[in-house]
Amino acid sequence: MKFRIPFEIAFRYARSRKDTGYLSFISKVSLVGMSLGVIVLTVIVSVMNGFDTELKHRILGAVPHVVLVDQGAHLDRDVLMSNPDVAYVARFQQRQGMVVGRNASKLITIYGVDAVSEPSVSVISSHMVDGEMTVLTPGSNAVVIGQTLGYQLGLRVGDELAIVLPKPNASGHSVKPVLAKVTVEGFFELESELDYSLILISLEDLQGISGDNRAGFRIKLHDIFAADSYVLAILEQYGQQVETSSWTEQYGDFFETVKMEKVMMFVLLSFVVMIAAFNIVSGLSMMVKDKASDIAILMTLGLPSNSLMLVFVIQGAVIGLIGIILGLVVGLPMAYFVPEIVNFIEQIVGGRMLAGTYFSEVPSDVRYGDIAVVVVVSIVIALSATLYPAYTASRLDPAEVLRRE
Repeated sequence: MKFRIPFEIAFRYARSRKDTGYLSFISKVSLVGMSLGVIVLTVIVSVMNGFDTELKHRILGAVPHVVLVDQGAHLDRDVLMSNPDVAYVARFQQRQGMVVGRNASKLITIYGVDAVSEPSVSVISSHMVDGEMTVLTPGSNAVVIGQTLGYQLGLRVGDELAIVLPKPNASGHSVKPVLAKVTVEGFFELESELDYSLILISLEDLQGISGDNRAGFRIKLHDIFAADSYVLAILEQYGQQVETSSWTEQYGDFFETVKMEKVMMFVLLSFVVMIAAFNIVSGLSMMVKDKASDIAILMTLGLPSNSLMLVFVIQGAVIGLIGIILGLVVGLPMAYFVPEIVNFIEQIVGGRMLAGTYFSEVPSDVRYGDIAVVVVVSIVIALSATLYPAYTASRLDPAEVLRRE
């Protein structure tokens, strides 16, 4: 009974056709603005999630989550595999160097891998565009490189490539370059920066070139974000007998930047919803002025101030909720079909939106946790917009209002 009267009055005002002029127009603008705000937030957040997911797949799916180099700990693969956080362990070595091709020279990263184990720890084998990963057999001196790197160096399958690696002397006080000739036997394409700077070779061949036969292992974790805690656990167990590195050292700041951009984009686009909320404030303020005599009568009949405030809170909440629902009805399908929508627009204008980037199409990843945040933020903004007009209505002086009438 306590809340029934405010609800009945609010919905009666909502159904009333008396205020069909400018006041009704403001309400419709508020509803459309709220819908547009939710649509924009839903689509943009999903696209930002899509870029984040694609980058993690293309980069973190190819680079090692953790690398361990034995410095005297006598690491055992089976012992490492027994850790519940570990998905797979493969023999591995990594070196920085330079390659010299027909057209140019490039600084690159070289992965010495086990071709049999590589598909279990990396997505590169599933992104081969020419050749197979199985060509990386010991003694073959075969390499697989990024397709873009191959274009830059002017290479094709079967071409010879010169690799230059720095090699410290026995005392470790000086470094001399070591030159090796290898044969390009395949190309991969991850559509990421790794296409420009990564070369894969058999582990045994890389050890022969570098002269470093220390046991190294590449660790694939079930949860990539557990890399740092896994490294700490290894260091606690083995200390300085193991040299460790993780993906966060090279790419941690990059993905933190992507995350920050997503948050900033969400905050900025929330202003679209806030603009719609100002329309709610304007519409309700005009309604308070239009219904001043009704409010005065209700107050003289004994309607409490908090119930009177609730009338206008409900009015604004209805506009906000309808706008949010319409925004989700339109925004969710758009978020799911962003690639198709963008491709259609590109066909009409005759250009590519992502030309010059790693991506062939705009990715989208709809996460319902983020959609829930969009809904909650929109509801909070809509309800906040009702407070000032509702408070104004509750502070009217019935005697003064009725005297003017």
